[in-house]
Amino acid sequence: MSSAGGTRALFTYLAQINLILGIFNLIPGFPMDGGRILRSVIWGKKRDYFYATQKASSIGRGIALFFIFFGLFSIFTGGSGGLWLMLVGWFLFSAAQASYQQATLQEVLSGIKVKNIMAKDLITLNPSVFLDEAVDQYFLRYGYGGFPVIDDGRFLGIITLREVKNVPREDWGKVKVSDVYVRHDKKWEVSLNDDVTKALELMIKEDKGRIVVTEKDRIIGLITRNGIARYVQIRGK
Repeated sequence: MSSAGGTRALFTYLAQINLILGIFNLIPGFPMDGGRILRSVIWGKKRDYFYATQKASSIGRGIALFFIFFGLFSIFTGGSGGLWLMLVGWFLFSAAQASYQQATLQEVLSGIKVKNIMAKDLITLNPSVFLDEAVDQYFLRYGYGGFPVIDDGRFLGIITLREVKNVPREDWGKVKVSDVYVRHDKKWEVSLNDDVTKALELMIKEDKGRIVVTEKDRIIGLITRNGIARYVQIRGK
């Protein structure tokens, strides 16, 4: 085959791939572009962004299930491309499910402030406490995953089970909270009137299970991922 013929064949193949991807992207299932167009249409009629997103995601899941079952049917009947259809369907279903959950989360948390969810009655740890006492008298007693570390009224940081587990069990009686706690950084703070979604995004970005709520440079509460999850579970029912 000549170089010109090979180049032409390559461009033809790429054109076919792009056409397939373009058609695939127009499938009316969110979050594909076709699903976004569908969401815009529903949004225009209902004037409800969250409803439109959830509806488009539900339709996307339905289309994804069709791909999965049709692919399974093709495999059992000896048709070609069945496995490929199932993989496409699974990809669409996962993406649509994630979009639905995100829309539901945003709807439930819309307009909710940090002060509505935060824990106000804080249980704190002194940095001089040894880890064995911290585990027995705090982590096991209260069942929390982390505690603020306070010394003479000064907030120093937070100790979580992650830091405790990094220390060998036999050393818990020799290692103090002050040796392992995570020192506080101002970027891990939110205020009373911040949106809960801002706090959640910060926790995800910084990989934190809990962040402090401050007012005039004073810690007044704690907001956690588990606390947000419980709120969403209760309000979402």
